[in-house]
Amino acid sequence: MRVLVGSTAFFPWEGGAERQGRLLASALRRVGVEVEYVAARLPGSPRGEIVDGVPVHRLWAGPPGLPGRFRPAVFYFRLREFLRREGRRFDVWQAQGAFDVVAPAMTDVRGDGNPAKVIRYASRNEWQRLRAVPCLPSRLAARLTLADCHVANSQRTLAVMTGEYGLPPARCRVVPNMVAPMSRAATADARARLGWPLGPPVVLCISNFHPGKNQRRLIEAWPLVLSKYREARLVLVGDGVELQHCRLAVRTLQLTGSVVFTGRVTDPLVYLAAADVFAFPSGQEGQSNALLEAMAAGMAIAVADCADNRETIEPGRDALSFAPDPVAVADAVATLIGDRGMAGRLGAAARTRAMDEHNPERVAKSYLEIYGEVHG
Repeated sequence: MRVLVGSTAFFPWEGGAERQGRLLASALRRVGVEVEYVAARLPGSPRGEIVDGVPVHRLWAGPPGLPGRFRPAVFYFRLREFLRREGRRFDVWQAQGAFDVVAPAMTDVRGDGNPAKVIRYASRNEWQRLRAVPCLPSRLAARLTLADCHVANSQRTLAVMTGEYGLPPARCRVVPNMVAPMSRAATADARARLGWPLGPPVVLCISNFHPGKNQRRLIEAWPLVLSKYREARLVLVGDGVELQHCRLAVRTLQLTGSVVFTGRVTDPLVYLAAADVFAFPSGQEGQSNALLEAMAAGMAIAVADCADNRETIEPGRDALSFAPDPVAVADAVATLIGDRGMAGRLGAAARTRAMDEHNPERVAKSYLEIYGEVHG
């Protein structure tokens, strides 16, 4: 079996979907699949390289001065050329997101003898995001229906695919996200690396600052946590359109000394090792990479109680859950800070669940079954 996986961005420029693509390609290689990756070549990146043992083709996406919003369109046409020239070497093409121009490029290249086409979906608004790409025809989203299989990362995402997008259920599957095994460094070593004091409890949230991620809910709850643990620190990792609103909320509540914004980070594992509690207020997820990574690291987790998160973690067994109000958020976070025995038990259970249900080789074999079906 020969598989080509693709996304516009790729390591080290990657979000959740692209990180899943990198993990998938590496896991497929370990279970005996001949796999290659195709992505855009951004300024400073090589034309080709090996990442985690996987050959990566990087295609030109415009000159250095080209505005970033136009690069996907340039990459789209270069990818179609690549697929027509090289694509038939593979049995399956897989696009890592329906929001990404890789998906319509793959489904737009048609003809006898072409590989089977698989598209992975991870959120509820992927077609809307695709239609917003400048310089590309709005009809491209309709081409996605031509794929041989549509893979959701959760049952909630599947419901959107079949209900809102109208994809045929017979060609849809659910395969969960994967997470790499993690070994947390000692808290003292991680805090020394970050320049944090060893004593005060640290609550961590890693998430894009987008509507629905609800970091402001954590900020609004933070004064209640401080009333019990006045030296506690809240560390918010990520970037996005809601970041400035959250900074303003911190200043308004006079929390500047106890809330830290890091922006994007290259090594989230050191933050997971340095923190005591992972708080996840998002209520709009397909299946969160950040939550899975916290589980794999054995973190004590406080998580928003919603259907999306309950597909990933079981409240009461793997984490404490909270309702969408500041008092409930603060109660869950403060309980985990104060009860280290409970925190340790929940963290161990979360790690076991992550390594069992989201093991890369196990997930890769699920994709192999799909490839066998669609390739025939």
